[in-house]
Amino acid sequence: MSSQPTMLFDSQTAPYALQTYYGYVRAWRERIARENDNGDLTQAALQIPNVAKLQGGLSPSQKLIASYSRGKLTLKAMATFPINDNKHLASTANLWLPVQAYYALHGAGLAAMLSLGHNEPKDHRAFRAALSELAARFLPPPLNIQCTGGPQSLDYRFTVLNATPQAIIDYNSLSNPIYSGNLDCAIGKCLSTTRHRFLEEMFDKARHCNISDKRKRRNIPQAEKQTISKKLHATTLIDFLYRMRVRSNYDDPDIYLYAHSQVDDAARHYADLLFLTQAAFSALSVILLKKLGKSTFEQIEGQFS
Repeated sequence: MSSQPTMLFDSQTAPYALQTYYGYVRAWRERIARENDNGDLTQAALQIPNVAKLQGGLSPSQKLIASYSRGKLTLKAMATFPINDNKHLASTANLWLPVQAYYALHGAGLAAMLSLGHNEPKDHRAFRAALSELAARFLPPPLNIQCTGGPQSLDYRFTVLNATPQAIIDYNSLSNPIYSGNLDCAIGKCLSTTRHRFLEEMFDKARHCNISDKRKRRNIPQAEKQTISKKLHATTLIDFLYRMRVRSNYDDPDIYLYAHSQVDDAARHYADLLFLTQAAFSALSVILLKKLGKSTFEQIEGQFS
């Protein structure tokens, strides 16, 4: 079960919620596509200094192989679903696509962590925190963009992003990021709203701690909010994908179905999220390529051809 609180969903807001998610995913895709041919981040990842320094020769454990295989098979299922021939299936397929996208990268991310000698995270929050640190050191732009700080929106700080906190606040999340003129503002809004969501959950938990028997909750002073904000790991793409996964899987499981009439938009979103997942997967795979060596890595990859 999810630890996130279930929220009542108004079907009238579905088109707006979907347009927001569609726009965020499109912004990530466009930023990647403009900097890398065909969304393959292999060459970009190989140029990262920390990646270039990695030494090979690692013998892969069964856990590493199983994790990578799980992610690869999930990604392959996403890629082989016949959306191009059956666009009317996109709305239903998109209900599960955020789940698949997250778990595809969960498998690749966990395999990358294990190859680097890291301990296996105990839960999703620990995994997202660990992948946030890994992204900053080993992944190319824009996958290494991070949002830190809080609790207020103006307190957020961004790495590898050409946009000010105020410009990100002013960005209309319902606008088309391609024509808005600033993909970085769209990506910043994506990460800041994601961080805001997780911080609010932490604040709500704190409001119900250390209270007297006569009170149901307490007010949190600003200083405590700042302390809580510092405890939350830097927010990255994987946090956004997890946010989408939770909303489509638990909070608003029918969100995509309410917009079933927008077939072309749904099909385009499927393609965008698939592109984004494939790009991130290719970057994470480079870590395994470097640590395992080309021969061993290609042997593992050969199982899925």
